[in-house]
Amino acid sequence: MTQDKYSPTRSVTLGFVLAGLFNIVGMLVVTRGFTSDALTRLDPGAFSPTGCAVVCLWGLAYMGLATSYHRAPSLALVFCVEKMFYAIRWVWWLSINVEAVVAHDTWSPFFYTYGFLDGLWGLFFFGVWWRYRGV
Repeated sequence: MTQDKYSPTRSVTLGFVLAGLFNIVGMLVVTRGFTSDALTRLDPGAFSPTGCAVVCLWGLAYMGLATSYHRAPSLALVFCVEKMFYAIRWVWWLSINVEAVVAHDTWSPFFYTYGFLDGLWGLFFFGVWWRYRGV
């Protein structure tokens, strides 16, 4: 039995779930369950308590679309734009604040990688939109 070009696949479904977990678990870990304000002190524009909660809400949105993305591919494009916003903002922010990141060894790995990883997730969402845009 061959799979229709527009049928959902396990790998893409898993991608949506992993993207959601990346946001939710990532925020819970780096904020220590929303009890640490270290991220807020380093980057209050993106990681205020409200900003951290919104990152988790985006994660829930990705997971909510995990089994129906093929019916609403435009939402994958919205997710792509959101992830690229964070990736581009990360490049800009890091270029200005690299000394602050170096001074905080605990958070350096997070601040050196989150935007790059967001960019990769953005490419994933773009690929989903591209594949299913004709549905």
